[in-house]
Amino acid sequence: MKYGTFIEAKGGEFSKQINFLSKAISKDETRFFMMVLHIEPSEKKEGAFLGVTTDGRRLHKVDPLACPPDWLETGDWRVVRSDIKTAWLAKQIPPELKPGEEAKPWQGFPAWRRVISQDEPTFTTNFRGFAYSSKVRGCNYQEMVRFVREFPDPTVLNLDYLADLGNFLVWDVGWVNGNKAITFRNGDRYALMMPMQY
Repeated sequence: MKYGTFIEAKGGEFSKQINFLSKAISKDETRFFMMVLHIEPSEKKEGAFLGVTTDGRRLHKVDPLACPPDWLETGDWRVVRSDIKTAWLAKQIPPELKPGEEAKPWQGFPAWRRVISQDEPTFTTNFRGFAYSSKVRGCNYQEMVRFVREFPDPTVLNLDYLADLGNFLVWDVGWVNGNKAITFRNGDRYALMMPMQY
C-alpha cells in the first residue's frame, strides 16, 4: 500500500475525535478495507469533513471533524497513532486501475450509510460512558446494570464497545428491538452497535 499526505495533530478536539473513531477500526487483516478511517465531505458543515470507521459489528462517525479544511481530503486514511492528545494519519493511495478496469466492490470502504437504520427507535434512554482498566477500575456497575435492564427486550452488548464510547460522555441511545443496531449520539459523535447473540 502506498501513502501520500501525513498529518500530525497534537492536542485539541481533533485528536479526541480521531481517538474515538480509531476504536471502531477493524483489526482483522482479512477485512483490510475496514482497517482505515474513511473521510467524506461533511453532511452538517460546508467545507468540512466527516470521518467514519467500522469493524463490521459497530460503526463510529464524527461530523464535522474539528480540523482545518486544508488538512484532509476525501478517501481512506491509515491511523498510525491515536490517543486523546496525539493523532497521526497517513492518506492511503488506492491502487491504480488498468485502462477500462473498474474497482471491485470489496476494494473500497463499505457502503456505511446502508447500515444506519431509518426506523424510529421504539425506546430511548441515555448512557453515561465510562473508562476501565483491566475491565475493573472506573466502571460504574450501577449505571451498567440500569442501562442494560432498561431495554424492553433482553439485549446483550459488548462491554469493550461501550467502554470505547469514551469517558463520562452522556449519550442519547435509540433502541428498535433486541436484534437491530443500537444508536448512540453525543454532539458531533455517533456510534452504532449490533447486539451480541445470546
